[in-house]
Amino acid sequence: MVCKGASLIEKSFRRIVKACGPSEFWRSVIRHYGKDVVQKFDEHKMSYIRARGKGEGASDIAMNLSASRRGVEQVYFYYQKHGNVPAPSRLGRRGVPISDYEARTILSAHRKYRVGAVYLKQRIESDNGIHRCEPDLSLILTGYGEFIPII
Repeated sequence: MVCKGASLIEKSFRRIVKACGPSEFWRSVIRHYGKDVVQKFDEHKMSYIRARGKGEGASDIAMNLSASRRGVEQVYFYYQKHGNVPAPSRLGRRGVPISDYEARTILSAHRKYRVGAVYLKQRIESDNGIHRCEPDLSLILTGYGEFIPII
């Protein structure tokens, strides 16, 4: 399997660097462009990894999927142990739940200042010491019918 949208140089970059050896030029190129972008595995990638038993190595699969070799090995070992591939997990950081106190503070500050989320964030941080991002503020205000975002 070959990644869609990748040029020939992108596909063979790691092989070229390994064949040439890490000279100073290649080290600078690797530092700038050669970092592996580890992606979460979706269902299609999981099924491709499951087919690894057909003779393809973990490094080849990782290169084709633009993933880390260790990630491919972990998925394959899980498949061998449990008989099924693991369910793909949700991407990103877990959100911190908003407490009732924070929601009440945000709503009262909005009623007091009657400003948008960006300025309201600054006012709440200076007055109450509560730090929340603008999307959280907009979510709270929209949920309580206090704020309708301009689209």
